[in-house]
Amino acid sequence: MDVQAIEILFEELGMSLPARATQTRKVVDDLSVLDVPLAQRPTDQQTADMIRGAVQRGEEVDPVALVRQSHQGDFNEEAARAVKIALDDALRLHDLSFRGGGLIPTVRTAIEDVYAKVRTLPNHTPTTPLEAVHADQKAQQAFVALEGLANRHSQLRRLHRLLIADDVSQPVALVLFADTRLMPAVWPSRVQPTEPAGPRELLPRLRWLATDAAQSWTPNAAEINARYLKALQSFNPVTAASAATKEK
Repeated sequence: MDVQAIEILFEELGMSLPARATQTRKVVDDLSVLDVPLAQRPTDQQTADMIRGAVQRGEEVDPVALVRQSHQGDFNEEAARAVKIALDDALRLHDLSFRGGGLIPTVRTAIEDVYAKVRTLPNHTPTTPLEAVHADQKAQQAFVALEGLANRHSQLRRLHRLLIADDVSQPVALVLFADTRLMPAVWPSRVQPTEPAGPRELLPRLRWLATDAAQSWTPNAAEINARYLKALQSFNPVTAASAATKEK
């Protein structure tokens, strides 16, 4: 899972990270700035030279203290290794805070908000720059609003895919059923590219997804896997049965 990309999208979309992810991120950040200075340990010969030099200068010398001091670098290295392990553990826990589908309802709500705003736009809203050029001022303003909503929708859908992709059994399922329950017009094959139902272009697709006819949704990984297997069953029962067995 690309946690960094997910966090960037949350920030760009103006959405707050959930409490658990916020906490684990703070732990990661705090561990990342821990500074453990590394000191080179002197050799036995160098320690011996320090003892001899002190004796030659008539100074009191504590060989045990000098040896203990020479081993300080060992403690620093061990501490640095411990911090590295702690940071790796914290990163793993931070990654887990985005898994399990817990963020899907938040993303789903944001996407539904986009669809609600799209439905408030006039029916004659242009969906291409060429149409907008020849439209009146009101339609041009609606076109600009639709473009902004389309950009937000694209970011939200990318966030949605990042959250579920690791748990979706077949990458093709993400293409076909990430935003609609509808079957594609043609099932993908070696000669047929993978295309979901509905318009391909960005703005017309958003207008379509905002309608009841599109059967749009924001599924979790389990839901999209089940939808793909059901669709596959209608085209190839043998392949579907094999895929279901592998999932178990």
